[in-house]
Amino acid sequence: MARINFGKVTPPRSRKPLWIGVLFLTAFLFGTLTKAALPVDGTEANAQDYPYAFGMKLSSSDSDGGACTAFLVAPQLVLTAAHCLQTANSVETLANGTDLNGRNTSGTEVSVSRFHARPEFKTPYSGMSQEDLRLNASIDIGYITLKDPATITPIPVYVAPDRQGLNSLFGKVTTLVGYGADKFLGILADYSGRATFVKRLGTMKVTEVEPGYVHLEGEKGGALPGDSGGPELAEFDGVTKVFAINHGMQGKQTVTERVIKSGKHKGEIERVVNTDNSVYGTTIGTLLTTDNLCWAIQDSGQKIPGVVCPEVSAPEKPNDGQNQRRRR
Repeated sequence: MARINFGKVTPPRSRKPLWIGVLFLTAFLFGTLTKAALPVDGTEANAQDYPYAFGMKLSSSDSDGGACTAFLVAPQLVLTAAHCLQTANSVETLANGTDLNGRNTSGTEVSVSRFHARPEFKTPYSGMSQEDLRLNASIDIGYITLKDPATITPIPVYVAPDRQGLNSLFGKVTTLVGYGADKFLGILADYSGRATFVKRLGTMKVTEVEPGYVHLEGEKGGALPGDSGGPELAEFDGVTKVFAINHGMQGKQTVTERVIKSGKHKGEIERVVNTDNSVYGTTIGTLLTTDNLCWAIQDSGQKIPGVVCPEVSAPEKPNDGQNQRRRR
């Protein structure tokens, strides 16, 4: 039997560990990270491409501000990552130009009505359990409603299949769009002020599928701080759709094996997972599950084309006999 050691002996498992300092680099908004970037060595987008992808400049009471990416899924509904909005006081800029620094003014800026992060998403902290890390990776969604309907065509949404159908995502060639940093400095580096606000593209492949989230790998194009909340796009039945939200990045992992020499597991093979935070490993995407999408629909009061939510049961009314007894 093989065992995996993430610092201690644990039961065998196929999934990679999600470490707090690795997975959630992009989650510390407005602090040491600026939620800024996308594709490592990505290419700049053309003005007419991906008009539904927006760059965001945000403000917070404890920071000068931060940056994220978002995308339009309905005329008045924009989706992004929960961790982008969780500590924000306001969205200062929400625009789809190729360069939000003023060098290229092409594009459309939209006015924000309100925004909300999914409340179950927890602010990351040192020592966060693996269970909570995985939960965060699967519910990292927030929304922004617009004051007026956008004149831009929304991106169609691919609703993630149930557990049995998740393997259909394996190997998907994925395009990432974001306005974040353009240079990888290391997983634990300080990316403050490094958001470029330039729309860039990256290409990766889905290499792991978990309930609620995916891992993507590729030689170039991985997300960086600031690309958080951006769309992860793939082709489904000949149509480009968004299937996940850019959640974060993880260092390069390797697995070594050794024989346990003592204790109750003596003689078993132990797999030790090592993470190199100086080397880019994977991008993690939060899947657009029915649960995530229906939370956004019900909380915002907006509709997303193609998304059908379970009906919320109304409280049962007393039957006629109960009503008659009450009238007596």
